[in-house]
Amino acid sequence: MEVVFGGPWGDSAEHLTGPLAEGTCARQSFMAHGKHLLAVSVYFSTYCKINKGTILVDIVDAVTGKNVATSKCDSATLKDNDWRVFPFNVVLFSNGRYEVIVRSFYCRAAMAPTAHFGKKTTNGYFFIGSKIIRDGELVCKLVYE
Repeated sequence: MEVVFGGPWGDSAEHLTGPLAEGTCARQSFMAHGKHLLAVSVYFSTYCKINKGTILVDIVDAVTGKNVATSKCDSATLKDNDWRVFPFNVVLFSNGRYEVIVRSFYCRAAMAPTAHFGKKTTNGYFFIGSKIIRDGELVCKLVYE
């Protein structure tokens, strides 16, 4: 099963988070729609640059703040205006509240990729850094077994 956030993405309502330089993160809350999370895909833009650093995607329990799982990739492997799949193999509590946190290490602002966000389709919350985006959510896909 696949759950899509930030839809309808790809239309004129789509926005950019700005550079996800080290110290900046995007946080999207979600309710688990299954017990076994296989992957999270995030839509990135690189501005056709080879971005140096590491992109990390964390799954965090929204109630306890405990990091449940982390997946990462070399930001130089990101493609411009494309999905990046972050594999997970983690058991969640069905209907539990969690966050997807996208962050980077060693990415400078001028070279950091940006994620996309779109129209809010759920009752969750979305932050870029410490700023809440009340009418938006991260463009991402959560894939469950």
